[in-house]
Formats: sequence, C-alpha cells, structure tokens
Amino acid sequence: VVGIACLVAALSAALVAAAGPRFYADDPLLVEPETQDAAKVAPRDIDLIWDLGYQLIAKPGDPQLGQRARNVNTIDEVPDSSWFTNRLLRQPLSAADVARGPLQGEGPAPGPWTVTHPKSSGFAPGFRIRDARGGVFFVSLDPQGFDESATGALAVANKLFWALGYWQVENFLVRFRAEDLRLAPTARIRAPSGRQRPMRQDDLDAVLARAARQPDGHYRAIAARGLSGSIVGGFRFDGTRPDDPNDVVPHEHRRELRALKVFGAWLNLVDMKAGNTLDTVLPGADGTRRVRHYLQDVGSTLGTGANGPREYDEGWEAIVDLPATLKRLFTLGLYLRPWQTVRYDESPSVGRFEGEVFDPVRWSPRVPPAALRHARADDTFWAARRVAAVTDAMIRAAVRSGGYSAPKAEAHLAEVLILRRDAIARAYLPAI
Repeated sequence: VVGIACLVAALSAALVAAAGPRFYADDPLLVEPETQDAAKVAPRDIDLIWDLGYQLIAKPGDPQLGQRARNVNTIDEVPDSSWFTNRLLRQPLSAADVARGPLQGEGPAPGPWTVTHPKSSGFAPGFRIRDARGGVFFVSLDPQGFDESATGALAVANKLFWALGYWQVENFLVRFRAEDLRLAPTARIRAPSGRQRPMRQDDLDAVLARAARQPDGHYRAIAARGLSGSIVGGFRFDGTRPDDPNDVVPHEHRRELRALKVFGAWLNLVDMKAGNTLDTVLPGADGTRRVRHYLQDVGSTLGTGANGPREYDEGWEAIVDLPATLKRLFTLGLYLRPWQTVRYDESPSVGRFEGEVFDPVRWSPRVPPAALRHARADDTFWAARRVAAVTDAMIRAAVRSGGYSAPKAEAHLAEVLILRRDAIARAYLPAI
C-alpha cells in the first residue's frame, strides 16, 4: 500500500511539473496595459439633457445582461489603470491617509483671488479663480440657509471615493471674504440671449447672494484644483471613447463602473451621469499620452445636494419608476414606499441621510446608467469587500475632514455611514 501511495504521489508531482507553474511573471496582471498613444483624443461635450434622456429611453450599452466583467484578471480583481487604483485591501491604508485623500499640495494661496470665469455648469453657486501664486481653482459654495451642507458632503465623499479607488480632484475646504475677490479684466459671462459680455461686479454679487454667509462675514467653500493635462470632456457609462486607442473595454463591462451600484448606494451618489465625470490627457513616462478618467463631481451625495437637503425619494426611486407609479395610481396613493415613512434626523448641514431602513439592493440613482444595469453578483461582492474594509476610524476621519461645526451633526453622519456600510456587507457578501 505504501508503495502504491508513493507511486501515485510521484506521478501527481510529475503531472504538476509538466503542467508548469500556475502563475507566470505577468499573471495576474496588476496594471492594465495601455500601450497606445492617445495624443489624438479631442475635447467633446456630452449634453446633460440628451445623456439623461438617452439613458432613460434607449437603455444603451450591450443588450445582453449577465456577462462577466471584461477588465478583471485571473484572480478576479481589477488591475490598476487610468480608471481605478487599488488602495483598500492591497496596501496598508490608515485613517490619516483617508482624511488626506487625494490632496497632494496646498490649497489657494492667501491674499486676493482673481475671478476669471463664472461657473459654467451645476446648480451650486461658484466661480473659477486664480490665486496669488497663479494656481487655478474651481470654487463651490454652500447654498443660502444650509451652511456646511454642500461643501461638507463634497469633502467627505471626495475622501471616501479616493479610498475606494477612484481618481479624484484635489478639493480643499477654504474660507474667504467678499473683499478678497477681484474681477479679471478678461472675465466674461454668457447673457440669457446667448451673447457673451464682460463680467461685472453685480454678477459676482449675485453669485454670493445665493451662497451661505457665516456670521463673521466669511464664506465657506470647496476650492478644487484645476487638473493637469488637456481636459477633453467626460466619459459615458456605456460604450468606448472612439478616439482613445486604449479604451477597448466597453464601459458597461468595466467592473469599477459596475461597482458604483454598491459604492453609490453607500454614499448616496444619486446624480450619477456623464456630466459629473472628467477625462484629461496626460503625458506618460515614455513620452506618449494617456487619458485619465476622473469621477469628478461627487457633491450630490450623502444627505444633501447643491441647493439643500436631498428630496425624500432620492436614492429610493429613479426619476422614472413605472411599477411604483402604477401601484400608487391604482391604490389611490395607499401604496407606500419606505421613503414615505422613514424618519430622518435632519440638520441643515447633513440633510436627509439615514441607515436604519437603508436597503442597498433596492437603492437607485436618479437615472441608472448602463454600467449599473450590467452589475452581477461577483461585481457587487467585489465592491462590498471594499466597503466592508473601510474601518470606523477611517469613516470618522473622512467625516471630520468635512469641517462640521456641530459635533452632533458630525457624529450622526459617521454613524449613518457605518450603518450603511454594515448593511452592504450583510446584503452582498453572503450572496455569492
């Protein structure tokens, strides 16, 4: 018997040796190969209304659902790329790392700021400035009556999306006075007629009149550093960019975009659209150019938006939810969804955000993009592992970076994020 066992073991070892090693030097891939020069990528503008209508009506992307993500390696992980960087699970990440997030340098220099452009998109009051050192920043303010709301949500979500792996803009929490601003002689504004004219002081005053002003006269804002490279517009959540030779995986089949079904639910990213993304062309180490893809505007998150607290149904239902609408119609309004009965611990700075009734599986952005419709159980499992890896200390550090003046509001926001994290783990980790 011993002899037979030895023979079987020897034959097994020989077969394994003949088959070769299980993994080679380039397997599993840890970095997505991008070998082509993207110098010919041209700027493009994705119309907001057209894109939302297209997502709602046409349901773009691959019509065959249920396909495996196409940018995963042999151990079912997403390699680092111009879309995503593995931070959680792959490398040690501390609470201090999360609190710092994407910040690499300093914010706007003190001294007068020169307003060079009005804000071109979005509802939050803001403008573009050049500081005393020549740095370019995009300034967004809180809406009147809701101090710390939009700026706090943007600061917190910015740090957490960075920790999850997405390319993020450097967002600095700043304070300034109206007298710190100067209008550039070249600043121009588009009138309702469509014609451009020089920007006047009353135009700047009108922006500040929409913003929350603190009792000491300061305005609180987020100053987002202008990105390096050439800005070429945003990316869509389906298809590929035709002029980028490295963009070969349809976006609906990229796992990091499908994973926004989970990450978006955790942070309540209801405004998930191409208009909140940004592509920039950067020089590579070999002298050729590559496109980097930013999840750029994550301000419509948590419990507030650009103009104040989130609407009661946001995150619970899409803009068009035909089954829910028909049920309300045929029951004469007696059919109730959780958002109609849930109790919010509201505050002007945090808005409407809760974790007790939160159901991550049923969560929905206003308009679900194609990538979310393609998310499979292995995609949501992959994402849920990363959400579960965000510790309480990391969450509290990220919330602290929002600069909330009320300890109760800060504690409440952190507790809700912890509750929602745990609900995601319960929903998705045992499901595969």
